[in-house]
Amino acid sequence: MEQLRLAQNILILQALNKIPASPSENSLDQYASAQACSPARVLSLVHERRLVEILAYWASSSDDPRKVIALCIEEKNDGQAMVIRLAVNHGNLDGIEAAFNAMKLTLEDVATTHTLQLEQSAGILRRQIVNLNQDRILFRLGSRHAKLKCQHKKRKEARRKLAPWMMELSEQIMLGSSPLTAQTRQDFHDRVKAIYQIFLTLETMSGIQAEANEGIDVLLLLIQHVYDIATDFPLEEVLRSLPSIDPQGVFRICRDISKLSRYFTVPQELVQAAFRYTVLHRSRWRLPSIRRTP
Repeated sequence: MEQLRLAQNILILQALNKIPASPSENSLDQYASAQACSPARVLSLVHERRLVEILAYWASSSDDPRKVIALCIEEKNDGQAMVIRLAVNHGNLDGIEAAFNAMKLTLEDVATTHTLQLEQSAGILRRQIVNLNQDRILFRLGSRHAKLKCQHKKRKEARRKLAPWMMELSEQIMLGSSPLTAQTRQDFHDRVKAIYQIFLTLETMSGIQAEANEGIDVLLLLIQHVYDIATDFPLEEVLRSLPSIDPQGVFRICRDISKLSRYFTVPQELVQAAFRYTVLHRSRWRLPSIRRTP
């Protein structure tokens, strides 16, 4: 009886209410293309999305898999300012607000007073992002100075140190047969050796030195060398020429090199954005009070 009554109610509701049409396709890419030249906005959706990616990379200072940071930006209606909002699902945002405020001052200088050259400004921003993300960079390198909570120590212990691993592979390339030219092998070996020696300098530092400006200087130099090797060599092709490394190892090295290189390029992209877009030209561009999610 209950099933019959339920079926009758369904038929009555179907007769009284029209079935809604299927939702139409609302492609974000199509919208972005249509709004690319909109005079109403300083930033197109494409540039806004790119800026969000850059700022999110800056703010992602933790390798804790439980901690996810969400970031969004809002261009004000008058096109003269931008608001950045951040939230985190676990832990806190210690240091990020101060880092973003310091970044804001540097970008305002780039956009308005031009007292610094673009590369100088990028250098200041690079130091700021490395300082904020120092522990994450140390973890990617496999440094003994990386600080991890107890539940993540096994991840650190199982992780091969990047620079010694690359040095080992580079020596195999030099000694074994390879489709690479002798000059390419030598150049690659020299670049990897430079990275390895900088890493050894870092590892011989005391914990206090590694956390201080001296340690930041070493990380900045190392990141520049990592960026250079990623730019000047087809890294994946070079590594795949070795039979001793499996595809997973190639993937891991290429991924870590790519992510470390981003700490070199992100400041450049921010400086270029500040120089180009008027939305970053006013002191009203600000970071509001950060609210922590429960």
